[in-house]
Order: sequence, then C-alpha cells, then structure tokens
Amino acid sequence: MTTYTLTGILMTLGAAATAFGQAAASRGPLVLDLRAGLIYDLGAAPNPSRTPTTYTMPFATVQMQANRACPETPFMARVDMNLNPAGQQAAARVFVNVEYEGASQREPKLPVGWVTHIGDDPNNDGFGGGSGLDGVAEVQVLDQNLAVYSAAVAAGVVDRIVYQEQAISKGSHRFEIANQFLGWGQPASQISTNFGKKLFAVGTSAGTDPRIYAGFNRVVRNGSTRTGCGARLVVIEFQ
Repeated sequence: MTTYTLTGILMTLGAAATAFGQAAASRGPLVLDLRAGLIYDLGAAPNPSRTPTTYTMPFATVQMQANRACPETPFMARVDMNLNPAGQQAAARVFVNVEYEGASQREPKLPVGWVTHIGDDPNNDGFGGGSGLDGVAEVQVLDQNLAVYSAAVAAGVVDRIVYQEQAISKGSHRFEIANQFLGWGQPASQISTNFGKKLFAVGTSAGTDPRIYAGFNRVVRNGSTRTGCGARLVVIEFQ
C-alpha cells in the first residue's frame, strides 16, 4: 500500500485545488492530522487554512478531540458532512481516505479499536442501527476488521452485508460513498443496492438525505465510549 507524508499530501492537493480553480473554502479537500490535532481546508483562500479543535465549511463541520489513551495518534475526530449545502452545487459523492499508524512498542496490534466509522445517522454507534429507520447504514473498521451494515428494516433489524478481516497496519483505506453505493480499497471492492435500497440513502431526491457522518478513532455518536487508536491522517473530498 502507498503511504504518503502529510507534507506530500498538502502539496499535491493544494496544487490540484489551484489547478482546477476550486472556490474558496467551498469543497475542500479537508485534511485531518490526528497526530498533531490539526484541520486543514485546502480550498480556503488565499491560502489553505489550518485550525485546531473545530472547523466549519459549507460541506462539513469537524470536531477534533484529545484521544488520551493513544499516544501514537493522540486525537480523534467527528465529521458531519452535508453533500447539498445551501448556496453550493451539490456533491454526488464523498471520498474518505484514511491512513493508519503501524505497530508501536506500546501497542503491537495497531490500529486497534474503532478507527473508522461512517454512517448516515448522527447517533450511529457501530454494528448497524440508529435513531431512525430510513437510510441508516454503517461501515466500520474495528480491530482491523471491516464490516458494512444495511439500513434497518425494523427496530434493531439490520444485516451485516460485508465482513473482511484485513491487515491494515501502516496501510490505508479509500472509501467512496454515494446513493446506495459504497466502494473501498485497497484492494478495490464495492457494493451497490440501487433496487434493494438498503445502503446509504444519500442525495437530494425524495427519500434521501444529503448528510453523512464519520468518526475517526471513535464512533459517530457523541458520548459513546467506543474509541480506537491508529487512524493518523484523513483526507475528505467532495465531488
């Protein structure tokens, strides 16, 4: 798997943003450094912004928190995404790139715990389900095992539709989320349920919602004790 340095990613994405003329602070890309606790918006003008703790731009709000149990990646983050913010051209999909730390002397099994969690309900806390029944789907990386859960068809009734045991130490994942579609890699995999309607109901048409939520070194739901250690760098792109 290819491993990138933070400096390299910032230079590459910053150049791409300039080349394609992205609007100031409108679509990112966003970079979350979970080792330094910093949030970068590479679409901000005149220069990419850098901020700790909390950052808001049209497509996302980021909350950065201390991850005191994990000195290797001492920060966690929750990202609330809106693919159709007011005054902006809607995004059809979001790409979430997560890079992971390798084993340390303290923790030879890094990454460990809840390192990546993506859902379409603000109360998602892992293993499927949520506060509603429409479009509540989840993908999680827990102890290096990737699992995808379907939207609930009744209270507490979900299917685990994907499960993969993976070795991701010093590796990375690239997730693509769109309406009834989820792609991930490496290696490249994807599932689509356009007719079954059991994945992320993302969009602007009837029965969909433009919001997606993600947790890194934690689950989405605020107040949950489900945390993890080992996600070190996140890049989020809206297209």
